[in-house]
Amino acid sequence: MKKVKILVISEQFFPSIGSASILMKDLCEYLVSKNFEVCVLTSIPDRTPPESSKQLNKNIKIKRIYIPFQKSSIWVLRGLSSLPAPIIYFFYAVFFFRKFDHVFVYLSPLTLGLTGSMIKFFFKSKFTLNVQDLFPQSAIDLNILKNSFLIKLFRAIEKKIYLSADLITAHSSGNIKFILNSYPALSGKLRLMHNWIDFNKSNAPLKNDFDIKKNKKNIIYAGILGPSQIQGLLIFIEQFKYLNPDEYDLILLIEGSEVLNLEKYLLQNSYTNIRIYAFVPPEEYETLLSKVDIGLIALSDQVKTPVVPGKLLGYMKAQLPVILIADVNNDSHELIKDSSCGFSSDHKKRNIKKMLQELDKSNLQELGKNGYEYALRNFKMENIIDKLFNL
Repeated sequence: MKKVKILVISEQFFPSIGSASILMKDLCEYLVSKNFEVCVLTSIPDRTPPESSKQLNKNIKIKRIYIPFQKSSIWVLRGLSSLPAPIIYFFYAVFFFRKFDHVFVYLSPLTLGLTGSMIKFFFKSKFTLNVQDLFPQSAIDLNILKNSFLIKLFRAIEKKIYLSADLITAHSSGNIKFILNSYPALSGKLRLMHNWIDFNKSNAPLKNDFDIKKNKKNIIYAGILGPSQIQGLLIFIEQFKYLNPDEYDLILLIEGSEVLNLEKYLLQNSYTNIRIYAFVPPEEYETLLSKVDIGLIALSDQVKTPVVPGKLLGYMKAQLPVILIADVNNDSHELIKDSSCGFSSDHKKRNIKKMLQELDKSNLQELGKNGYEYALRNFKMENIIDKLFNL
């Protein structure tokens, strides 16, 4: 029986750090185990990732492409660099991998979807679009994308990609509603597909000293710190002082354009129970999560789209109770409520203070267990990918 040949297109892929990289690695390795022929087009990492003890399955064929300015802190350069990227990706796909039965695009950045459209047009491949970032709306909300011509251009690209896809998946009901509000005609090919969790656990040792104090409750925040996160994290830190510093520590694993600004703020305000570290490999990060007590998610109030941050599922897998600061329309609020895995708040300081008071009185182990059991029922990798590919 002939193998189904699938091309996975994702800007981030192993060994890069981040939820996109982990999701796509999990997808590719699982499809290989199901006898798919798997090819990957991805970018060369913009920074040297931490050395990982894990190895990628050798049956995955992978090609890495250099795209200049793809992670530049100068947003105009980053946006302009995304415009030629789909053509470059397309020619790499044709030259190295030829034709495909199926192309699966992890949609961030938006323009990568054009590569899927071209492959579908020329090779009649089935085209699945996995929408994660609701661009350009997210950039408009953050006041990063203001030029009317560029807004119209990216709206046109968005429409073209959405209409050409055979199947569009989004990871929450709020994202489904958001897309349908702009494109009602997509209802027949739009499907809810939660981001998944591989419940196999890593036992990698911690190579870094994170100074985790066992007599304290350790809160962790891990991820890129940019315009989408900085304001929410700063508001949390302002209210963090209401928790007893002898009982709580905040551990930050962060990279991104706003790290220096945060470091200056912490120095000016003399926090003694907040520590900043660089990223670590995913397997070491998983071990770190097993040693802390609470997972934090903080988004800026300008982030109006309902996107659920990938770190939430990582916290649930690690049986960590979750605290969240996000716009009221973010789907993470409902997920935390439904799973009874923690507490959430909007950006009002009194509500954040109330959330922390509830956290201080709660049974952390019970909250973490609730989240894990909910994730096991709803986000198990095998169930979600089997359903997507009719396996």
